[in-house]
Amino acid sequence: MTITPQQLAQNFPEFANATNYPMSLIQFWLDLAYLRLRTRRWGTLLDYGAQLYACHNLVLQFQAARAANKGGAPGIATGPVSSKGVGPVSEGFDATISSQEGWANYNLTTYGTRFAEMA
Repeated sequence: MTITPQQLAQNFPEFANATNYPMSLIQFWLDLAYLRLRTRRWGTLLDYGAQLYACHNLVLQFQAARAANKGGAPGIATGPVSSKGVGPVSEGFDATISSQEGWANYNLTTYGTRFAEMA
């Protein structure tokens, strides 16, 4: 079975906003996922893996578009924020807890870390 953009938006409602995530863009990432993922490796989890792959890339593309809309350069790679300060208050996080070793850019989204775990 191949997942449609409508099914992905139903399974992951955070991608149902057609302004931010047009069905054609979801279709693009799903098509690429099915070309890249091996059925023999993923087996019955292929559709889930394809959706996670698409969601991960949709988030990265949305971030790049948002940066471009603000006058910034799209596609600049950044890691997870591990600390933040506002005035005298600061907060830190251990970014290694939610990362999968050896999975590079897949650690930039929760969909990517889920994808890496399933792979």
